Amino acid sequence: MYKKKQKIEIFINFILAVLAIGIFHMFIARKGALALYATEQQIPLALPFNSLIPIWISLYLILGISGAFIYIKRATQIRSFAMASWTIQLVLCILWPILLNWPGRGSNGILGLDFLLIPCFWEHPNPT
Repeated sequence: MYKKKQKIEIFINFILAVLAIGIFHMFIARKGALALYATEQQIPLALPFNSLIPIWISLYLILGISGAFIYIKRATQIRSFAMASWTIQLVLCILWPILLNWPGRGSNGILGLDFLLIPCFWEHPNPT
């Protein structure tokens, strides 16, 4: 088992690493988010742009804390599965702005996957 000082170091390292990834993510997604908020048609229930940064920082803090909690547990098969799931989640958090709408790659993103999300959130006029 880890001593208290080691646990604190693990938590700090996980949080700093995940926050660094989050800052990288924000730099990638910022231009695309600004372009989306500049359009006349906005997604319903969209939060104000200024609130996105604190929300994303909070989410990455929670992701770092949860990763540290998983890491300090005793090594078992369940812990291995949880750590692998956590890693996959972190990789997906990094890749989603790149795959969906990388700024400068056109409105359809690299793989053109944003069409999957728009029908879920976009407000369509009701033809009557």
